[in-house]
Amino acid sequence: METTNRCNLRCRTCPQYWGMDEAQADLSPAQVTRILGYFPMVRRVVLHGIGEPLLNPELPGILRAVKATGAYALFNTNGLLLRGRVARGLVEEGLDELRISVDSATPETYAAVRGANGLGRILANIRAFTTIKRESGRDLPKVSLWLTGMKTNIGEPPLW
Repeated sequence: METTNRCNLRCRTCPQYWGMDEAQADLSPAQVTRILGYFPMVRRVVLHGIGEPLLNPELPGILRAVKATGAYALFNTNGLLLRGRVARGLVEEGLDELRISVDSATPETYAAVRGANGLGRILANIRAFTTIKRESGRDLPKVSLWLTGMKTNIGEPPLW
């Protein structure tokens, strides 16, 4: 389920960058509840598509709706907005898995691929998110970094 089709980046590999012409829209918790009602046996819900899920202010309610069904909830994010109240809400609402797309190991490549200088901020957000999880005494969500291999980044050293 796509929580929003809005995004805060202009990634060179994204259809939005190439001129996807569609009205901006956010999914609501009520819509999620209605959709999931048609699929009572659903066990895994992926909450992303073409947009950045953390831009949807109703994401905590969407997570509550998914978790109320007992389903496993996950999504990919670019990680730029993973901080403060938003980050805490993901832990509190029971997100199971958080995948963070970085697509580079250097700030220069990140800017070339993502159209913004944000790698340092993302790494700081991940460290802060880990602290929030630890302070809350929770192991979830599982966090992983994702990188799409392309000519621009294939020769870079590992991020860790």
